[in-house]
Amino acid sequence: MKIYCLFLLLIAFCLCQDSNQQYPGIVASLGISFLNKVKDNYFTRMMEDINNLQIEDSNEGKLRMHSMKMNIEIPSSENLQIFFDTQNDGLRFTISNLKAEVSGRWVFKKSFVKIKGHFNLRGIFDLVGVTFGFTTQEKDGYQIPAVYTKAVNIETDKHKWKGSFGNNAIEKVGNSIMKAFRNKGVKSIKKKLTDKLQNKVPTTINRGIKNSIQVEAPLESWIYMNIATVSPIKVNPDSLSVPLNGTVYIPGSNVNTKHKATEVMLNMSNSQNDVLVTASNYVFDTFTESLNQYDFDYSLNSNGYSINVFIPGNNNSISIKNTDKGLHFIAQGTCLMLQSRTSFDIKISGDLTFNFTKGDEQNMFYLHPIINKDSLDISTSNAHLVGQSLGLGILSPIFGPILEHFSLKLNPKPIPVKKIKDFPFTLSASSTEYTEAHMFARLDF
Repeated sequence: MKIYCLFLLLIAFCLCQDSNQQYPGIVASLGISFLNKVKDNYFTRMMEDINNLQIEDSNEGKLRMHSMKMNIEIPSSENLQIFFDTQNDGLRFTISNLKAEVSGRWVFKKSFVKIKGHFNLRGIFDLVGVTFGFTTQEKDGYQIPAVYTKAVNIETDKHKWKGSFGNNAIEKVGNSIMKAFRNKGVKSIKKKLTDKLQNKVPTTINRGIKNSIQVEAPLESWIYMNIATVSPIKVNPDSLSVPLNGTVYIPGSNVNTKHKATEVMLNMSNSQNDVLVTASNYVFDTFTESLNQYDFDYSLNSNGYSINVFIPGNNNSISIKNTDKGLHFIAQGTCLMLQSRTSFDIKISGDLTFNFTKGDEQNMFYLHPIINKDSLDISTSNAHLVGQSLGLGILSPIFGPILEHFSLKLNPKPIPVKKIKDFPFTLSASSTEYTEAHMFARLDF
């Protein structure tokens, strides 16, 4: 019995190890220039979260201070500095010279004498720093990025806070208020501010991430890509690496039954571009598998000719492989010449690249598939005329020029990638390169 239980534990351990080692199909490396553009959309929300702090009442001898709250003068987002904190595996934000005002009421009571009034204190936080770590959160059954607070650092010189105390305040009251504030109030403010940065700010950021990210991204109306994360974001010296699933699939189909993502480096350096996208062969393998589950039926008309091209699904009719020139594709199907009622098997091969082109008011950019016309090769076999086989030597002079004419008209449609609420920018420049294992795309907005 003990051996049986040990065997079951060993199986469970192996299964857990395998599931935890899932590699991403795509890694998006976000440079500091990208984060500086995104921070504008989160900065105001972060400041609002730590504003209007309610401060606990304070007593100093015969003086009571109550109804206290702190307001922050929200600075420009340029005051927010971002650092890659590899030592603490986090992203650090700092704000310097943050101006604040504390207002409240005071009551001074001695024997039968009771006077009261209001006060305003002004000061500066020399530094407010917070380091966020990365984890994941659930959306639609998948995991997406999330943050949590790892460390908070608040610096202020309590002796530099100055105040006004209303017309009723005698000098002794003013001195007592300042003493009480410096002894207890500053500590209370720092405690409240730390609590907000540890709890409310991450909640706001995570809500924004969840509302912005679309886990299932359509490439076309019938084919999608899964862009959920497979593990938390990794912090590098010059970038954040976001590990994305990258599976291409047709909704409702059984996809990715035989492909496994291989290791993609999460420490890719990206000090020059907003975003560096690294896509592995896994993406194109699942893309090929998905295409092979779909029937393609094209009707082409030109110069009086009508041609119908049919590429059947579930027949491994399409293959796509990475090369240093792009993606080499092979598609096999049947071609029907309607005028002559002639059909024949057709094989089309060539090189395909994906270019990222500038977007518009609705879209960040377009993913533009481009076929290298010089690489295009079309061959035919097994011709039939009204059910009878024909020798291809007779047909080549007829069909060759026609097929070449149609091949020049093969221009796949660009795929729009819509803008998201927290990143309403448009692509300004891009470049792509290919190896036998990866595609690299460098994007600037």
